[in-house]
Amino acid sequence: MRNAVFFFGSAVLGLMSFSVQAEPPAGLQPDLVRAALWNKFAEQVVALNTQRLADRQIKQSEEVERYGGEMGKKYTYREITYVDASSGQLLGRMRWNQKKSDEVQMAEVYVYDEQGRLLRDYAFMYLPWARGAPIRTFVNLHSHENGLHAYRQFDASGTRTYEHCEGEQNGRRVRLSISEERIGGEEVQTEEYRVCFAGLSRTAGALLTPQ
Repeated sequence: MRNAVFFFGSAVLGLMSFSVQAEPPAGLQPDLVRAALWNKFAEQVVALNTQRLADRQIKQSEEVERYGGEMGKKYTYREITYVDASSGQLLGRMRWNQKKSDEVQMAEVYVYDEQGRLLRDYAFMYLPWARGAPIRTFVNLHSHENGLHAYRQFDASGTRTYEHCEGEQNGRRVRLSISEERIGGEEVQTEEYRVCFAGLSRTAGALLTPQ
């Protein structure tokens, strides 16, 4: 996904947390619980994109492309990118099955603060040949403090899957890139880490719901 900050790291489907679910219904397998949750999240991302485009002057660009790879080469998608006409901010991007206009395969939505800085963004992806549930969901929460831009990434189940920070601290360049299996590791003990993520919660909380 161009211009996106989503990290395609070591997320392993089937090992995701279900912390946002109270108690799975009796007899319902965890993967079905996750599928229902992630499908609902996808619907909410699409709804948020529609809401944010309303009453704005929008520039949009469209392309029709074919997926790469042996599995994807027979699938074609239609993709539209939405940019705010006055600010130039990327507002969102949506991708559909080129032959089925009601089948959304991917969406991204970007939310900014009053200073035009990225505050949070949401995304999901389905495989073009598998519509049971998204294969990836992303909730990125950003902070901009002390000359540093940091974000924590979660999936729609609330699992923290990636952390990133870069900028300048005390005249020194900082760049942290922490994949899922290293979260909570030795970097947490460093001053850089503490300063980078001081403005971000360790959980997504209510912001798991696209808004």
